[in-house]
Amino acid sequence: MNTHTASGEKSSVVNSVVIGVPAERLWRSCTDIERWPSIFPTTREVRRTEVGANEVVMDMVVSNELGENTVRSHRRYRPEQLGIDFSMVTLPPAIASMEGSWAIEPAEGGARLVVVHDFVPREPGAESAAGLAGVLFRTTENVLTMLKEWLEADRDLAMDEAAARDGLRDAWGPRNSGNGVSAETFENCELFFSRLGLAGLDWGDITMVLKDLRKESTHDDWADWHRRWSALGVHYEGREAEALAAGHLETARTANRKAAACHHYAEFFYFDDADAKWESRDHVCVVLVNGLDSAKEVELYAFAREFIARGMGAVVFDGPGQGVHIGRTPMPVDFERVVGAVMKQVVRRPEVDEDRMGIFGVSFGGYLAARAAATVPGFRACVNLSGGFDHDSYDDVNAMVKKDFRFVFGQADDDAMGELARTSLNLRDIRPL
Repeated sequence: MNTHTASGEKSSVVNSVVIGVPAERLWRSCTDIERWPSIFPTTREVRRTEVGANEVVMDMVVSNELGENTVRSHRRYRPEQLGIDFSMVTLPPAIASMEGSWAIEPAEGGARLVVVHDFVPREPGAESAAGLAGVLFRTTENVLTMLKEWLEADRDLAMDEAAARDGLRDAWGPRNSGNGVSAETFENCELFFSRLGLAGLDWGDITMVLKDLRKESTHDDWADWHRRWSALGVHYEGREAEALAAGHLETARTANRKAAACHHYAEFFYFDDADAKWESRDHVCVVLVNGLDSAKEVELYAFAREFIARGMGAVVFDGPGQGVHIGRTPMPVDFERVVGAVMKQVVRRPEVDEDRMGIFGVSFGGYLAARAAATVPGFRACVNLSGGFDHDSYDDVNAMVKKDFRFVFGQADDDAMGELARTSLNLRDIRPL
């Protein structure tokens, strides 16, 4: 269901779905946000910060029609009513101020989840509100569909109640005891159980991963084993980072050991699979910088494909004075500040090895890459492809290139651009590597 109403400048979008699980189970999935990357493929990363009783701040990296963005949501839980109120603290691109609610209620065949978004577009007008309402509806509809599929396929944290009614027994008690692993899974994993707790994992960690796993034999597809242990490992990596930031060193050490154990156990059924090991390891990543008049969708894409074909990650972006921003914002002389901001976001991604970062630039982008490599911490390699190291000879370049420089840097004439090129577009004041 989608309802779009407008009151003055404020608009609302309402989505709802009925999911074939009890309301309490649906509530657990809506509030256990560390597992969202497993439930919603469009959610790349989630971090939560407790700010009060039943109150959290949630940072997410999400993908939708607007691209991939980092958003921050302030969530207030109402467990007695199975409700959540939220407000979006940051919502890039800055398209609207937004708040809303999630409400869960019993329904025939399961439970109904109603999601309300109230928003005020940054750009006034009915057309702007209607366009944003459409994006919100489609994005939320996609999220609710994924949640429904997850829960009804019995991949939630809750145990499979149907199995309990069928009389399955756990190795550690009845299936409905809430703390066990199915007899089939225990039988297939018995060889490993003595090791699972060796590195400090709790029984709760083990059952969180295994209690609704259904495996008849070791010849089954164990991809979900790998996915579940890896997800728990990423969760503990986040806990480690939070503890370090707060100065809680012992808590950080514990989380580090648990994260290492989870990633180690994830590979048990893939120990001799070199391809699977390669896919799950942190990747070398290359940041690609545009030239003066190139496009990330064309020239940089061609280079990015070559890096990706060789097992590396590749990041392309438009900074001020580049791509979609040309003519809107002038390029800064200290473009390394832009690269530093990109770098900060890239190394947050769990699949990126922050100790193996490189930077590549072509033409004028090569010059920008060299500046960034020397001034932004973390880069281990740099390719400056035909970019040069200074622009003292600006007066000698052809008229078309001069025109491009003036436009990109927002200079009024060749005299102003020439002075900027000779005094600021060089590496003389940059420390040597």
